[in-house]
Amino acid sequence: MRPRPIISLALGLLLPLALVGCGSASSRDTPAAHTRLSAPLQHIVKTIGDVRLHTFVAPPEVFGVTAHIIETSESLVVIDTQLLEHHAKQLRAYADGLHKPIVRVIVSHGHPDHYFGVAQFADLPTFALPKSLHDMGWRHKGHWRNHRRMEGDQIAERIVLPRSELVEPELEVDGVVLRFDAVEACEDNMQLVVRLPAQRAIIVQDIVYTGYHPFFLTADFAHWREVLEALAADPGYDYVMGGHGAPGGVETFAWMRAYLDRAETVLGSSKSPSDAVRGMMAAYPDLSGGDVMLSILEGFSP
Repeated sequence: MRPRPIISLALGLLLPLALVGCGSASSRDTPAAHTRLSAPLQHIVKTIGDVRLHTFVAPPEVFGVTAHIIETSESLVVIDTQLLEHHAKQLRAYADGLHKPIVRVIVSHGHPDHYFGVAQFADLPTFALPKSLHDMGWRHKGHWRNHRRMEGDQIAERIVLPRSELVEPELEVDGVVLRFDAVEACEDNMQLVVRLPAQRAIIVQDIVYTGYHPFFLTADFAHWREVLEALAADPGYDYVMGGHGAPGGVETFAWMRAYLDRAETVLGSSKSPSDAVRGMMAAYPDLSGGDVMLSILEGFSP
């Protein structure tokens, strides 16, 4: 058992975990006829004192991937940038329409549905954890090739990666404190957690899904559960923003833990990853995203 599942950025501890990206995809198509995913992002706003937390949720065909804007009295911080180019453009247009400077764009981890939209923010300071930057560096060409085959020109012609390493443990913007933690080996090699203690809000991205099947096929189940238990035990937060689906409360941590318990059992008894996904779709028929995971398994090349 690892002694500390949540790791301060100041420690810089990493645990590599080879995986296939969770990048969302349309159903498998021939290159000549890509499904047009034209539905706009859903926009959810939570006002907490002088801070507004904006969450943008993609449609189910794009796995409900999220991006967030932290709006302070004078500034904006953007967390993640969407997968499809027109969704990234919608996110940037909304941010510009708030008429406040974007002081940072931060990518939470190295999966394409979170960093492919960075090109729309290339004129701004862009950051990611050092390990995530490394992962994006060696993954992005394969991610781009697979998604261009599956979503065509809805994927940007050129992928731009964040330019700077996020190494400081916290950032203060107009008196609002953002605390950063690196979390290893859950849904990706490394994930960023952003805490807003005064607002009792936390951004955990793909550590938590709501309304969607988590991408569990390469999970370190035991460690992911440890992380969820540590998050659930922290009494400082009421509002939880995940990487897929609408924000929720702290009950999402317990729900995720129960899902992972079931997924580990199903995966262990299945003949193939596809069978495991179908088993979880049968167990949780009200969740979205199972068909997307199947399309990833069937449509992606190494």
